[in-house]
Amino acid sequence: PDEAESAALLGQVLFRAGRFDEVDILLSPLEESPEAPPRLLLTLARLRYAQGRGAESAALLRRALESAPEDRWLLYWAADVATSRAQTVELLQRYLELSEGDDEDRIEDARGTLRVLEELGERKVWIPLERPESFELPLRHVWDETTGETIGYVVRAAAGEKGKAVRLLLDTGNHGLYVIHRLARKGGFIPLGEATTYGGGGERKHTVDRGVFPTFALGGLKYGDALVTSTDEEVEATGRFHGLLGLSPFGGYRVTLDLDEKRMRLDWDAEPLEGEPYWVVAGQILVRARAAGGEPGLFLFDTGAMRSLLSADYAGRLERAVFRSAANVQGLGGQYAGTRVVENVSMEFQGVRGEGPLIAVDNSVRSRATGVEISGNLGLELLGGKRIVIDTRSQTIRVSE
Repeated sequence: PDEAESAALLGQVLFRAGRFDEVDILLSPLEESPEAPPRLLLTLARLRYAQGRGAESAALLRRALESAPEDRWLLYWAADVATSRAQTVELLQRYLELSEGDDEDRIEDARGTLRVLEELGERKVWIPLERPESFELPLRHVWDETTGETIGYVVRAAAGEKGKAVRLLLDTGNHGLYVIHRLARKGGFIPLGEATTYGGGGERKHTVDRGVFPTFALGGLKYGDALVTSTDEEVEATGRFHGLLGLSPFGGYRVTLDLDEKRMRLDWDAEPLEGEPYWVVAGQILVRARAAGGEPGLFLFDTGAMRSLLSADYAGRLERAVFRSAANVQGLGGQYAGTRVVENVSMEFQGVRGEGPLIAVDNSVRSRATGVEISGNLGLELLGGKRIVIDTRSQTIRVSE
């Protein structure tokens, strides 16, 4: 039992550090033991969920909760991998009953999530109305007219019964759908409640509205009651796009982004992709990558970032890095804190190498809220113009010239 408790503690540390392979090696041999500590089981459940192995995650989660129904740490993180909306609500309610004295950001996050889920009730979201086997969408290339740098790639969608046209930046660093208020209202946005989100810039956190579009369409793909996040915060000053679109509406498809030819193709019955794995933690697509000359780390795969970002901690461990002046980097929550230009460093992923300089940011809030150390974001100085294939079923990804 003492060894199992030690393994459980070490497993938590390794998971927090993003060393998922080592978590698997350490904890998997102990998962069938009747003496497996609840936190060991929960850490494995979080790992299986991140790998897309939902049934295994659910079984481990059930055992963990049966063994420690009053462990508030366990309750909070269990809510992130719950098997249903009702279970998430139950876990967050139990956590809040025991939360006095816990981290205030964690408590506020739980309250905000609970408000939205209670407003949703039993209402289904992202209901498929039309789902073609295969289709293509054109992408519009958007760039900074001063520097010539690629800002991103925009896809056109239609929101609401009247089909209000909405231009969305294709942003794999964003979980779902985000649309600014003035466009959301024109698309028939039905508000459900406020929530607090972390990361995306700003000093710490920001408040957003959650609601649904009655209908939402991308080419031939059409959904009812599409869940959407909205605020008054503009995402692009000149109005070339009105929001952000992540990959969650494309679940089940193989997504091919040909950023050179400026088109996106979706295939439902494609063969499993031979590529490298990605993990989904708190809705974020994380891949293992590195800066040239540095150790591997977990990076957010982010087609919404003009340049790759490095966490200040990761950048500080790069021997060849040269830190220059402060940089102005904006996100949804405002300006990133503690930004510095980093020269003599470039990113590498799957044999593709970007060009520096990069930007170092304080990533501590995002990492703490996610529960995993995120070493940075892979941006468009690396990914722009490439061919990116993402298999949402096998959770594999491949990037090539």
